[in-house]
Amino acid sequence: MGRGVATWSIFAFALPALLLYLLVRGLPAVEGGFWPVLGINAVLDVIGFTLFVRALEEGELGLTYPLLALTPVLVVPVEWILTGEHASLRGSAGIALVAAGVYLLASPGKARGLLAPFRALLREPGARRMLAVAAVWAVSGTIDRVAVLRSSPAFYGAALSTCLAVAFLPAAIRGARRGEAVAAGMEGAGGGPGPGAAGREAPAGGAGAAPPSLARTVRERPGGLALQGLLFAAMFVTQTEALRLTLAAYVITLKRSGTLLTVLAGALFFRERETARRLVATAILVAGVLLVSRG
Repeated sequence: MGRGVATWSIFAFALPALLLYLLVRGLPAVEGGFWPVLGINAVLDVIGFTLFVRALEEGELGLTYPLLALTPVLVVPVEWILTGEHASLRGSAGIALVAAGVYLLASPGKARGLLAPFRALLREPGARRMLAVAAVWAVSGTIDRVAVLRSSPAFYGAALSTCLAVAFLPAAIRGARRGEAVAAGMEGAGGGPGPGAAGREAPAGGAGAAPPSLARTVRERPGGLALQGLLFAAMFVTQTEALRLTLAAYVITLKRSGTLLTVLAGALFFRERETARRLVATAILVAGVLLVSRG
């Protein structure tokens, strides 16, 4: 499955659950400024999720994903500019701990120097992309709260997921066709008299070749895609409900507490290195998250 299909399926399969949640909660009174905010955030999320998937493809999970913890550090000035709200002293100290944890995560082992972690990050394509994601989501995370306050968590979740599912649909269709063409080429290359000739002809499709389609790609793994969509819907609902009650910086910081699990997953499933140092750094990050939660 290509990145286009994977990204589109997050929102397409989350949409039924979000629409059901909207049906239960009911339609809110939507303020006039909601629609421009929705459009801006849809564009930002298209950019953010595209970079996010590319970053995970190109870098180690235990290094790239924790960099998203920088998002709440960036949210604080953005939220102050857009809404006039600011974090408390305790919350700010917690956000500083989050930044310190990420700094240690990026430390390149034996390298010395104050700027060594930053140089290490700039050498990693996946890390560079994830830093860009953190910056984009710092803005979109704040706008999320503006959109929620001008409508409701249920309405905003359904509206945004609809926009993103439509936006990523062309990429999903292209990705499904490309994936089936590659698979057809590999099958043809193994059965003909000349691998090169077979590989060139197979993508065009023979008499028995199935037409490339997104529907066929989805039918191959409906259970996994449905579970992914349900988990994303649950995450988005809880996040937007929390945004209705407190600052975006606090909500996003708490959301990044799952970083510890990503470091462990990188070690267990992908055999990534430097797990001990990354776990220590993540413990510092989680301490900052706990401090923010009490701020």
